[in-house]
Amino acid sequence: MPDDDSLHVFCIRHPDLTDSNIKVSSDSSGLQILSILDWQHATVLPLFLHAGMPDIMQNEEDEVSRAMAHPKLPDNFGELSGEEQDCEIEVLRRRLVHYHYNVSTATYNRIHHNGLVYPSNAFRRRSFNHSIAVWEGETIKLLYALIEMVFGWASLAKDSTLCPVEFTEEEIAAAEKLYQALKNAEKGERMLKDHVGYGEETWVPVSHYEKAKAMGQEMKRRTLKACAEDKDATEEAYAVIEANWPLDDVDNDELEEYK
Repeated sequence: MPDDDSLHVFCIRHPDLTDSNIKVSSDSSGLQILSILDWQHATVLPLFLHAGMPDIMQNEEDEVSRAMAHPKLPDNFGELSGEEQDCEIEVLRRRLVHYHYNVSTATYNRIHHNGLVYPSNAFRRRSFNHSIAVWEGETIKLLYALIEMVFGWASLAKDSTLCPVEFTEEEIAAAEKLYQALKNAEKGERMLKDHVGYGEETWVPVSHYEKAKAMGQEMKRRTLKACAEDKDATEEAYAVIEANWPLDDVDNDELEEYK
């Protein structure tokens, strides 16, 4: 438990703050928040377990974001190819969102910011959230958080108490391999989502549908081309990408059979 009593205060917070859950209107005075949807999984917890960045904004795995350095494009940006520039722009966008969320919170919500910067708070909150998360087929993120706890136990424990969890070298190596594979897959999916502009379960506004479909197919073409030109990629990898592209049309008969 944190020593700061202000972080023990119980409060409620939206559990899934995404752009699709925030309804806004625009007028001459700017954007106005009309309502925030989907509160059904909200919980009442101490502030130290609630204080954190929404997943859609946080970029904690990026070293620049963790250091809170002011984000900028690389000095050689003008020399990069079009695709490399697109990637750098997306990296910059994520860093800017993370940076300005922190700066704005420090300016307008000091109590929340105290929870954000409290030592080991990000690790504490992440471990808690993974332990109560809905089952999605594996628990690698919780396992990885526990491994982090073992290695960082000296900074977490307030006395000489031994860490209650142990892992073998083989368990750590296997967890690291799976975690990095999933991390790379999630990064690719997030970049695809941001580039094409779709929300949860690939929903898009009707006005954006045709453009999003075309962009999704163009991204598939580029991905397959890059895979074909990669000397280390196998024919099986190419076939898997082609058969499982997330933005392809769904065969309703196959979907019903799967259900």
